[in-house]
Formats: sequence, C-alpha cells, structure tokens
Amino acid sequence: MRLIDDGSASGAWNMAFDEAMLEALIAGEAPPTLRFYSWSPAAVSLGYAQDMRDIDLMACQRLGIEVVRRITGGRAVLHTGELTYAITGYASNEPIVTSYRRIAQAIALAIQSLGAPAVIEPGKERDIPRSANCFAARSRADLVVGSRKLAGAAQLRRRGCFLQHGSIKLLPTPPVSQTVFFAPGPDPITLAELLNGCSSLSTSQDHLVNRLKRAIAAALSVAWQPGSPSSWELERAAASVAQTSDGPLRFDRLRHDHPVGD
Repeated sequence: MRLIDDGSASGAWNMAFDEAMLEALIAGEAPPTLRFYSWSPAAVSLGYAQDMRDIDLMACQRLGIEVVRRITGGRAVLHTGELTYAITGYASNEPIVTSYRRIAQAIALAIQSLGAPAVIEPGKERDIPRSANCFAARSRADLVVGSRKLAGAAQLRRRGCFLQHGSIKLLPTPPVSQTVFFAPGPDPITLAELLNGCSSLSTSQDHLVNRLKRAIAAALSVAWQPGSPSSWELERAAASVAQTSDGPLRFDRLRHDHPVGD
C-alpha cells in the first residue's frame, strides 16, 4: 500500500484530495493508500448527510474556521490539535462496522504502545441528545478511555472500494468549540492528557504516526511503499477545490449520490 505522510492543508483541499484518492483507486490510477495529515486553518467538517444548521456558520466565519463536508458519514468534527488519517482500499463483503473496527483495533494497539489505556467502545452507540459534535457520540468503532472519546471514524463504500476517515485528538479542544457547536457535549480525552507524566514517552505527532504505520500494516498484512500524490489525483482535487467559489460546502451536491456508513 502507498503511504502519504502529508503536512497541513486547508479543509477544502484535504476533503477534495481524499475523494480523489478514492476515485483514483476505483479508476486504477492509484493503489490502496494510507494518508496522514492535519488542517490549517482550523476547520469543521460536516458528515455526509448532516444538516449544516447543526453548527453556527456565522461564528465559524467570524473565527476564521473553514467549513467543509466529508463524503464519509458521522457528525461534525472541529479539526484542530489532532491527527487525521484517510485510508482507501478494496471493500470486502463484510459489514462496514467490521472492516473499520479492524482499523480501529490497530490504532488502539498503537496508542496502547505509548502507554495509554485506549480501547474500542465496548457497547452500542451512545449519544448526547441532539449533539452535532462527533466527539459527543460514541459508536462501536470509536476509541475511548473510560467514558471519554479519543478517536472516531467513518467509512464510505463506492464501486467495490472504500474510504475511511479517522480523527485522533492530540491536544485539548479549544474554547471555540463551545461557540461552533450549538450542543457540543463533553470534551474528548486527548493523547497528551493520557500520557501526562510519562516522561519517557513522546507525544509528538511524528512519534504517533510511526506507531500507527506499524500497527496498521500488521493489522492489514501489508507493507508500506512511501509515495506521493499522482498528477491524476492532484488535478482531480484541484478541480474540486475550484468549485468552492460558490460557497464553503462544495460537497453538499454529493449528499444524495452515494450510500455511506458511519
């Protein structure tokens, strides 16, 4: 599998490129891929079918927070102080929850190797009523520590392939989350909080990424081939970003095109 270890980019670019990765796999223009990245400036990504009235768009504009829509499901995520991954691959006949729990288990093992007691949510989905915030709900593929969420995921399947998004909290949620979400729910746990006092362990993003690479490769029985975006993907992503000129939610047009899982 190809490994792309990206830096930070805008929300519009991140979402457009992830979709381009999936389309490239479907078209035979790129292999299955794992991509790590972050967001600059801070952004809110809405789930595929989520009502954009769940967040305060005027507050986001005032605070300089970009608003985009994912092609995967789930609820809104404020992307700041976190590590995001996107993984594409060929879908099997197993249920969506089974396939992304396999990836979640690999992520749990990587985080446990740092000394943090993260586990996959053991029960059924739990929710803060009417909350738009992804980290206020816990599903069967989320990573939790006690009653607090550390990482979430959502998956889309299209033409025999899949794209999975995941978000792992690294730093405390900033106070602006109380402004962005109308019903934000409790703050998630962060990796920095979990490892507080473990002076022998690094909490840097690079250190976490290295652990994740190894754990996910073992879980999927693959070897990584460091790579970079193809010209096909870059052109496709750039064309998608260009369509944001008519508003921040370019992916609204996709809401009824394809089934999703989250």
